[in-house]
This record gives sequence, C-alpha cells and structure tokens, in this order.
Amino acid sequence: MHPVHIHSGTCAELGDVVAPLNDLTAPAGEFTGPDSAVTVTLSENIVDIPLQDIIDGGHAINAHLSNDEIGTYIACGDIGGVITTDAGGRQEMMIGLAEQNDSGYSGTVWLGPSADNTQTEISVILIEPAATS
Repeated sequence: MHPVHIHSGTCAELGDVVAPLNDLTAPAGEFTGPDSAVTVTLSENIVDIPLQDIIDGGHAINAHLSNDEIGTYIACGDIGGVITTDAGGRQEMMIGLAEQNDSGYSGTVWLGPSADNTQTEISVILIEPAATS
C-alpha cells in the first residue's frame, strides 16, 4: 500500500498536500497468467477541485513508499501536458509518473472532469519494480 497525494508545486519542488488520494493498492482477486506479468497498484478517486483548477494551479502527483516512510518518494508526475477529448466529449489528461530515488516504480495518471465540472476523477496506476531473482 502506497500513499499518494496531489501537491502544490512540481516534483522538483513539492509543496503542501492539496488533496490526499486513496492509497495505491493491489487489485483484489486471484492472480492469473505467468509469474512474469508486471504487477500494478491502483488508486481511484474523485476530488472536490475542478480539473481546470488542478491544471492551472501548478500541481504534481506524488507517491510515497508507505505511511511509515512518507518522506520516501517513489514516483512523481507534474500535472501538465496535452488535454484531449474522450468519446463522450469530456476533456481529459494523461500524465506519467517518473521514478524517484532509484525506487524502480513508475506509472500513469488519468484525470477527467465530473459531469458538472466541479470535481475531478483521478485514476493512478503505479507499476511495481521488476522482481529480481
């Protein structure tokens, strides 16, 4: 389980937590397929901040190793990039989470507005480091 937050600032200079997100956790269920399949953790959220405010405000999404090691950053992404339109006509943005502190973690984040544009839906997918033998 990895805590993840929206922070003010950039990954190079993280500011205060603007919105805590749900912890990144492994999907529930039985593992199928080869042992070599890459493991991911997921955090699905709705925050009470409009998407445009998140984009315009200078924010980053940062993942931490654990609650006990909250100061250890494992992956981070500055919120910015290309705004696209989905099949339903809603604006959305995808960003990457870059490895921090040689952690081996990376990931992606999808951000999209709620139906009334007053909230933002956020899905964070963290790719776990490759297992070493």
